[in-house]
Amino acid sequence: MIKVTGLETLAEIIESNNRIEKAEREIKKMRIAELVAEGVDKEIAKVMVQSFIDCGL
Repeated sequence: MIKVTGLETLAEIIESNNRIEKAEREIKKMRIAELVAEGVDKEIAKVMVQSFIDCGL
């Protein structure tokens, strides 16, 4: 019989990654909403936010 170890650690890492991804989505939504409130078209705002993220800004 084979003993499998480390599954709890793997589950914690996956859960942590899910929380980070959810937070990133919320930040993107908030930034898009800010740009739209400033008068930027919603589609342009989405592209701008994604570009900022890709550039590390």
